[in-house]
Amino acid sequence: MSEIINNQTFEAMFEELTKTLEKLEEGDLPLDESLALYEHGVELVKQ
Repeated sequence: MSEIINNQTFEAMFEELTKTLEKLEEGDLPLDESLALYEHGVELVKQ
């Protein structure tokens, strides 16, 4: 997944992070999906 992140522009990563946060804030996801989204968001922030 990190390889995909490295090829994205800042704007694309920011938009993806925003969508990820919105999904997490809804709170309707199972725990495993929430954790996966959280981890993906952390990877986006690290870039």
